[in-house]
Parts: sequence; C-alpha cells; structure tokens
Amino acid sequence: ERQLLRTLIDLLPDPIYVKNLSGRYLVANQTLAEYLGQDSPDQLIGKSDAAFFPPALTAQFSSIDKKVASGIPFINHVEQIRFPNGRERTILTTKVPFQDDEGNVCGLVGLGLDITGRKKAEEELRRNEQELSDFFEQSPIGLLWVGPDGKILKINRTQKELVSRDGEKLIGRKLHELFVDSQDAEGLMLMLAERRTVRDCRLRLRQKDGSIKHVLIDANGLWEKNRLIHSRWFIRDITRRIELEREILNISEREQLRMSQDLHDDLCQQLTGIQFLSDTLAMELRPVSPSGVEQAKEIARMVRNAITQTRELARGLSPVSMDPAGLTDALTQ
Repeated sequence: ERQLLRTLIDLLPDPIYVKNLSGRYLVANQTLAEYLGQDSPDQLIGKSDAAFFPPALTAQFSSIDKKVASGIPFINHVEQIRFPNGRERTILTTKVPFQDDEGNVCGLVGLGLDITGRKKAEEELRRNEQELSDFFEQSPIGLLWVGPDGKILKINRTQKELVSRDGEKLIGRKLHELFVDSQDAEGLMLMLAERRTVRDCRLRLRQKDGSIKHVLIDANGLWEKNRLIHSRWFIRDITRRIELEREILNISEREQLRMSQDLHDDLCQQLTGIQFLSDTLAMELRPVSPSGVEQAKEIARMVRNAITQTRELARGLSPVSMDPAGLTDALTQ
C-alpha cells in the first residue's frame, strides 16, 4: 500500500504532501522534492518549511496550517513563491485537515497547483485588453460598436466630441438618431446585416446644439457562426474639407465668370473692331486692287470665326461641379 501510494503521488505533476501538527513532512512526492531542490522525497521527511524557506514565508505557511488544523475544511490561497531551486512560481495551494480513525485532526494534506503559466496568460490578456481599450479611446477618428438592433454598445472620446453629447447617454441609443440623414444611416445598417462592407459613405451628423458635421463613414461587421455580433463604425470628420471644397468652387466660379466677361466684353469687342476695319478695307480696295479685296474679305471671315469661337468659349466656362472625388479633382480642374 505504501508503494502504491508512492507511485500514485509521484505521478502527479504538481507538489503534494502530508504534514503533522508540528508542521513536519510525513509524505511528499517527487515534484515537491524537485521544487525544494532535493533529489528524493525521502530527504523532506521529518523536516519543516523552515529548512527551505525564509522566516517570513515560513511564518505565513505556519499560520495557514494552524487554521486548517483548527478544523477549517480547506483553504485555497495563491502565493508567489521563490523555491530553493531558484524557480519563482505562482502556486494555488489547497490544504485540508487529515484525521485519524477516531476523527481527530492529526495533520493536513496539501496540494500545490502551479498556475504560473495561467497567471502570465491572464496578465497578458489584461494588458492586451488595456492596450486595445486605450487604442479605442484615444483614436483620432470616431469609433463605434453597434449591436444588430442598431443600438450603440461602445463609443470613443472622438465620437463623443463629434456629436457634442455626453457619452453615457449615447450608450443604448439608436445610431440613426445621431444623423440628419437617418434613413441613409438605417440603409447602412441593412448593408452590414447582409455582410456587405461600407466604404467612404458621406453622411451628416447632428450635434447637440443643432449644428451639422459632415463625416465620412467606413463600417464592417463582426460575425460568429453566421450571427452578427456587432458592427464596427469608423467615422472621420470632413467638415473642414467640405468647407474647403465649397470655397474652391466659389473661387473657381468667380474666376471663370471673370474670364468669361473678359472674353466677351474685351476680346470679342476688339475682334469685332478688326472685322469692321477689314470690311471697310475691302470696300476701299475694290476700285484699286481686286486681289486685295479678296484678302481683306478673308481676314474678315477669319475674324468672324474667331469671334464665334470666343463667344462659345465664354458661354462654356462653368463652375467646378460638386463631385464625390472632392478636393483633389477640384484643385486639378
């Protein structure tokens, strides 16, 4: 039976032991021996924690052992322990009272579960979540998570500033309520529900004071097992860009109007004067030089054609149209 017990506990990958009421090891397995820097579990028998750990940690272990020995069914506690072999591990320890045949507590059984890897994974997960949260909150563009029902689940600082409203009041509200073009916003939700992606869609946001912000929207959905979990909205403020486009269009319109007036009122008048002079010259040359008359008439004809083309050019000048391509094309034109 002893050999069977030894075989079983040595198979465990985590440390297990039995102590008497004075805190000395009665049973230990190979894993605990390795943690404590010993070659064999037999080297632990009869020794206490003071032989392997500093006084402060030994006192802590002893305090817990006394609580278990007093009748507390079990104690689970997590500790960061540096073992004699130099390994620093995070151990979840479970201790239960050990009773004799008469039901008297004569010791305790301890099982240490090494959760170092799990704790590191948890810390890494928390760090990643914090980094993601910071990235979401500090992004210079508006970010939203929207549920399948169209309600806002999460909103970042930039988006709150875009609508100039308290962020807490926006959670749970319907997204389309924030837009002047609410039907267009609902249409985007339908597109996302069909697994389509929204790219460079222009809409207008209504701020709390009633003013309007022009925004450019990209959005896509997060799906699991053919179910839309939430949609992700990326919203950029292009109000200043729209203002610049309009300013460019106004400047272009004024400049083209000036050019049209210059062509019509100045150049056309000069060309008309040349035509009249050519006609007069032809009349004066008729009795003197027939060939000169034909040349003067040809000059007049060419000038009339130039006048017609100039007038058509003046009428054809028009402002740059409001094109979705926006600022770049307007500047090129």
